[in-house]
Amino acid sequence: QACCIVPTSTFHLSMLRLPAQLPSARCFVLASRLLKRRLAVHGGPLPIISPISWTEVRHPHWVFSVAWSPCGEKLATGCRDQQLRIIDAATGKVELTVPHGNWIISTAWSLCGRWVATGCDDEKLRIVDASSGNIQTEVKHPGDVFSAAWSPCGTRIATGCVDGHLRVISTCGKVEMEVPHGNWVRSVSWSPCGKRLASGCMDGHLRVLTMPASDRQRSELEAQVFLSAKGLWSIAWSPCGQRIATGSMDGWLGFVDTELLTLHAEAQISDWVWSVSWSACSRRLATGSGDGRLRVVDAGTLEIHTDVLHG
Repeated sequence: QACCIVPTSTFHLSMLRLPAQLPSARCFVLASRLLKRRLAVHGGPLPIISPISWTEVRHPHWVFSVAWSPCGEKLATGCRDQQLRIIDAATGKVELTVPHGNWIISTAWSLCGRWVATGCDDEKLRIVDASSGNIQTEVKHPGDVFSAAWSPCGTRIATGCVDGHLRVISTCGKVEMEVPHGNWVRSVSWSPCGKRLASGCMDGHLRVLTMPASDRQRSELEAQVFLSAKGLWSIAWSPCGQRIATGSMDGWLGFVDTELLTLHAEAQISDWVWSVSWSACSRRLATGSGDGRLRVVDAGTLEIHTDVLHG
């Protein structure tokens, strides 16, 4: 497997929410688990893709997850070979390799850029120093950690686990909250304000929680929206905070209104939607699917602007 990077000057629109002071870091990430698939980074409408503009970082096995650093200069990748890699996005040089106990399914940078959180098949969440590779914190879970997401304030991490629980964990490793779900929690996503938390579950429900204002209060389940009989695989809260995108195993892409907490629109685009990622303007969505295609979808019209075959 490989990590492929396209120079951002080729394109026009950011597909990942990055700091405003970095307008040149206009790109987004799609990770594919399938053997012989590529992991690609693109930006904008992708009118033409030139093979010579790609940088390829070889991995010995499937690349499960990839995440940009907030500064836009580095990538963190999680691989089936049990290694976390920190990569220079400009040169493709692997700067750091950190061994884990099993497959690394999820990677997420803290907003300060110092830490990378990893969710692993060895049932652990780890917080890794991105400069030294030292593991600051390990938190044992009752099952594989499918998803990890930093809160906007950078003090907590939400995890989704195979044991059917969503957890909120402090950076010191304290489990502050556990919320039972009906099945595996495949994906978690914070609202931009950090006051709400969404989860996508294999029971087909999207759940939205209101986070407690203090330690003495409990989280409140605002709603659970049934979207797929085959389960939700990926969710993403829009940067504007108004919608949550969902990708399901039956190939449906959904958009949920975060105020009404109802399904706003949906479209069937493939056989399996593995990954979804919003543009910074919240008008477009990138999807990665089981048919090996990257699609860029207009969130208003559901028109597919770009369709790129991988593999």
